[in-house]
This record gives sequence, structure tokens and C-alpha cells, in this order.
Amino acid sequence: MAAALRARWSLVKTAGAGASLILGSVAANTTLTEGEPEQVIDGHRYRLVNLQAVFRHGARTPLHALPGVPEVIWEAELCRRFPDRERALRITGLDGSPRPVGHMDAKQVRTFLPGGCPMGSLTVQGRKEAHELGLYLKQRYGWFVSDYDPQSVFVRSTNVTRTIETCRVVLTGWFGEMGRHIHMVTTADENEVVYPNTTHCARLGELMRIGSKAFAKHEHALAIVQRLSEVLNVPHKDVKLVGIRDSLVSRMAHGKEIPSHITEEAIREADRGAAFLMREVFMSGNEELAVLASGSLLHELLERLRQVKAGKNVPRLSVYSGHDTTLIPLLLIFDAFDGKWPPFASHIEIELLQDAEGHSSSGELFVRVRYNKHDCEMPQACGGGVLCPLDTFLEHLTRFELRPDQRATACMPHGASHSREKVMSGDGS
Repeated sequence: MAAALRARWSLVKTAGAGASLILGSVAANTTLTEGEPEQVIDGHRYRLVNLQAVFRHGARTPLHALPGVPEVIWEAELCRRFPDRERALRITGLDGSPRPVGHMDAKQVRTFLPGGCPMGSLTVQGRKEAHELGLYLKQRYGWFVSDYDPQSVFVRSTNVTRTIETCRVVLTGWFGEMGRHIHMVTTADENEVVYPNTTHCARLGELMRIGSKAFAKHEHALAIVQRLSEVLNVPHKDVKLVGIRDSLVSRMAHGKEIPSHITEEAIREADRGAAFLMREVFMSGNEELAVLASGSLLHELLERLRQVKAGKNVPRLSVYSGHDTTLIPLLLIFDAFDGKWPPFASHIEIELLQDAEGHSSSGELFVRVRYNKHDCEMPQACGGGVLCPLDTFLEHLTRFELRPDQRATACMPHGASHSREKVMSGDGS
């Protein structure tokens, strides 16, 4: 499978020379016993000691219109909630203060599409996907964390209704609809680090604008834009790959009409083009962009691994509910991006495993990263395979970390002037 995935990227590899982040691949599942305290990997037994999960929300209504095409009807019934059948939440700020206002989210939920559904709203289909993810996580890890306990489970979401609701449903699938309220933390827009925050990190906005402009001049990008311009019968300037993909994928997820002149090949073109855009921007050869996009979240994830190694008392399970733009830079940093845009309800698990047989030094810790039910091949620095010694994993990724005390300085703009225009209209918002 790894070879096949690399083959799919042959075009991108030739186009994306000079990248400093190494493109990896996703390996098939290793042999293991699901739902058991010890797992068998390459013939040896390992014991799970800590788990962190990061996932994208389920299917939602679109954030972007399809250029030159009337919007379809998004019936209000598609966006209904089921509060009596889902686990109750207690949402606070990171410090326990009342939940902050999410200005971006407030604007989206007040923008109604034809039919009555708000823009970017989690749908019934999205709730189904989230529930299925929760059931999968319960099947795989329910023995490790069988019920919610605030001392052993940490829950964080971006301050966006669709990610909060997705997390609620995922945890309902895992822990059931009855029981104590689940404590979820979030933060104000200006402090958010669970997605690339171009609005409140000026330097990140600068770098992404530079990357987007460079991409727009790329021969492969120009060809994609030309073909989509012809299909949609709109000027080149109206061909926004991420927005077009967003609208098409949202329609397809809910069985909505795709105009007959938009062929299956055009849909694939938009999908591939959007993924290519993100890959090229984030792998533009500038590690600074990766650090600003995902380094703060990465720091949280790695710091928790360090705390476990140091014997500190940390939650056994940490959950982050985010967006496609949460997952893409993380996958690139982990050398695990498969070249495809993360589907709705995509998920990453970071497992901290302990040698249970003594084949390595006593009690040595290893990291395994999983993406959408498959083990990720670890970087070459780890020696290949699906396991990486914890110390090697930390050493390999430290250069991408951004500590809280570094963020304000790192985000200062370098240009003479700073435009706060929206950068690259991805979902991660």
C-alpha cells in the first residue's frame, strides 16, 4: 500500500522539489489484537500507556458557494440536533472561566443557506459519522478508557459549533449518552492554536499568502485552474480550489444535485487540486510556516508524552476536535500525509506504547501514529516501520514545536504592512 500511495504522488513529487518536510505514507494495519491491553506488533507485545486523538468534524453544510451555480436547498431538518440522545457538555475556557465568545462561529451560524440550515453546520449525516467514529474508538480503546472521568480524560475543541457538536457525538458513541457532564475546554478566536490561525498570527498569514501566490504560478496549478474555469464557465480569478472542493464535497455528502456540466473528472480535479495546493503551501521549503501553522498544538501533544515519561500524572486520554486544516499540517509534520484531503470525521491517534516483553531496554516507550484506521510509517529517523522510540520521535519533531512563550514574537509580521484579509479559504476555520 505504501508503494501505491507513493505512486499516486509521483506528479506532486516532481512538482514540489525543495520541500524540507519529507512526504511519508500510510501503511496497512499491523497485526494486533483490538480491544486488548497488550497489542502485538511485528511479533512483539506492547502495552498502551497514553492515547491522544485529534479528529475532524463530521459532514456539514458548505462554507463556500459554487461559482456560477445557484445554491441548492439545505432543509433545516438536515441540521437538527438530538440533545436528549447525546451526552451533556460543560464548556469552559482553558482556565475554567465561562466559554468565550467565538466571533467567527457566531457569524457563520447567523448566515442561513436556502432552506434554513446555517452555513458550516454539522448535519444529521455528520452526526452519524461522528457517532460511528466514537463507536470505533470505543471498540479499539474502550478497555483503556471505559468511561468518562475528568481526571483521566481531557477534551478540547475549537470554539466552533460543528466541532463542539462533533466531539459531543463522538464521546457519546464512546462513553454513552448517560453519565456525568463531559468537561470540554475551548478558547477565544485570537488564542486558538488547534488550526492554522492566520487571522491572529500575522506572520503565518504572510507566509501563506506567499505560498498561495507561488502555487498560483505553478504549471500544474495553472492547468487545473484553466480546466475548471472552462467547466464552470467562470473567469480564472473565480476558481478558488478549496472553496470549489468544499461546495462539491458538501453536496455529495448529502445527496444534493451536482450540475450536469460538472463531470466526475472535474470533481476529482478540484479535489486533487485543493490537496495539492495545501501540500505545496505547507511544504514550500519553509519550516517556519509549519511551526506557525501547527507548532503550538504539536507542543501540547509532545509535552504530554514528555510528562508521561517523567512519571507525571496526566490524563490517559486527550481528545482534540478540529478541522481539516488541523489534520493536514500535523500529517505533513508526521510525514504521514497521503496526498488526499482528509474526509469528514478523519482522525489521528497518537499511541504511547511500552515494551511488554523486555526485547528493548526495560520499559522503553514507543510512539505509533495512526490515521483513519491505518498505522503510519514512521520517519526514517525512527528506523522505518510503524513504531518510533519516544526519545527519537521527540528529537525528530522538536524543531516544529512552538511554545506558548514564543508565539507572540514568532507571529509578528515581517512585511512593511500587514493585511488581515482572509488567507486560503479552507474549512479550518
